Amino acid sequence: MPSNNSPIPKTNKIFWQALGIGVIIVLAIIVTQTVKLPKKAPEPGTGQKTDTPQLQVKKTEVPVTESPERFPADIPIETGAKIVQNYNAETEDGRFQATRVFETSKTLAANYALYKDFFTKNGWMILTTLDQPSLKVVSAKKDNIVVQVNISENSVTKVKTVDISVAYLP
Repeated sequence: MPSNNSPIPKTNKIFWQALGIGVIIVLAIIVTQTVKLPKKAPEPGTGQKTDTPQLQVKKTEVPVTESPERFPADIPIETGAKIVQNYNAETEDGRFQATRVFETSKTLAANYALYKDFFTKNGWMILTTLDQPSLKVVSAKKDNIVVQVNISENSVTKVKTVDISVAYLP
């Protein structure tokens, strides 16, 4: 009778090693497919979507003859300007925005100087300025209010607009 202590033939040993490695690979695949690891946030500008829930924004159009709710009355709006956008927007977490956009007959430089001067003289802290030929931006902050003024000219239609957005931070 053959003894039970006989060595395993070399071909059987290779078979069992290959089978063991195969089982480990299959288990690794199963684990990686069933365990959800936290996803890395996509790089900005890649167009990839994230799984984070988006805030719901409630936008309320305001008649052009009225100022949006909480829009500061002292912020200059060009007399006789055509208002092209006029609305309030708010989120469920307490953020509030009042926006007015109008077409201007003034130059971009004149509007830029007007708003920069207005904020400086009225106790606002200037946060950002941008002075390019076809786009000018002034943003300012006072207390929990941030105002951004974008002044631009459409390169095709040559229509110049002033976009004033007032954001109230929670």
